[in-house]
Amino acid sequence: MACSPYPPGQLADVGFVVYGLDEDSGSQRGLAVNGDMVVVSGTGGYVSWSFGGPNEFLTSLEIDEELDYRDVEILNDGTIVLMSAGAGAASTISRIELLGTKTLLRPALVNDHATGFWDGIAFWNNSNHGMLVGDPVDGKLTVMITDDGGASYRDAANPPVVDDRQYCFAASGTSVALISQNIALIATGGTESQVWRSVDGGDNWTAVDIPFISGSDGSGVFSMAFKDESHGVIVGGDYEHPEINEQVAAFTNDGGQTWTASTVMTGGYRSAVDWLEDYNAWFAVGPDGCDWSRDGVEWSAGPLNFKGHTIVNGWSSFVDGKLLKLH
Repeated sequence: MACSPYPPGQLADVGFVVYGLDEDSGSQRGLAVNGDMVVVSGTGGYVSWSFGGPNEFLTSLEIDEELDYRDVEILNDGTIVLMSAGAGAASTISRIELLGTKTLLRPALVNDHATGFWDGIAFWNNSNHGMLVGDPVDGKLTVMITDDGGASYRDAANPPVVDDRQYCFAASGTSVALISQNIALIATGGTESQVWRSVDGGDNWTAVDIPFISGSDGSGVFSMAFKDESHGVIVGGDYEHPEINEQVAAFTNDGGQTWTASTVMTGGYRSAVDWLEDYNAWFAVGPDGCDWSRDGVEWSAGPLNFKGHTIVNGWSSFVDGKLLKLH
């Protein structure tokens, strides 16, 4: 189902296919792809996975119907790491180990801060080395580091100090980006939008000012993606006013040390973005539509009706048990 690269400046005749899953209600915000393996998760506390595409989702596991699994990752050994998002103990981490015909569910971590709320989890190159991020507790963003594939965690030595000015968004689980062995970035919103950058694996952080929308509870950066260690983009907006398209996209050419506002913005609020090698372009999606860009400088409208909460490798997850795939 992969596509050949398109010439620069052109994305002609890009279409998509809609697939239905067994879960026919709620939202699917968790999405991961690693080789032939596809995993999707969402409200109702479920996760489904396949080794052959959306028509062959062989396994669906309901873990806790009260949980909302906003983020999911697939490690290189096939382990599935799930993050639920919610206030207090509704934020959890679980691991699913696939051992031949056996499926082992291993709860790993439960949020023990009543005011905490987890937003995303990521791993460096799908290795065992990863990071969990969440909203502020006692004035500092939650940053926890794992070196054993999400089985155990330690707190970062000096997480970002944000007081009550800013927080992350859990719309797609992509407000954290790990772009090299030690470089990590966290994007925020709220009263102030910033990108926080670490060069030591997540223990110490530096704030980077960005030209981005902020000032309300629903505004800020919702997602970021990098095509290499230098070039990346951030997208977002105000989910309470999705039509706003001013200061909703920016790009970096130096690994996130500086950011420049896009000259042509996305069509409005976008909750996720990813670099797609098959198209040599970034694609950003939201509940209302899709945009694409070669360089992050200028964005163009994508395929009509292609939308979603999350986009990974051309797959987009949305609502009512739907998966969309560019082709």
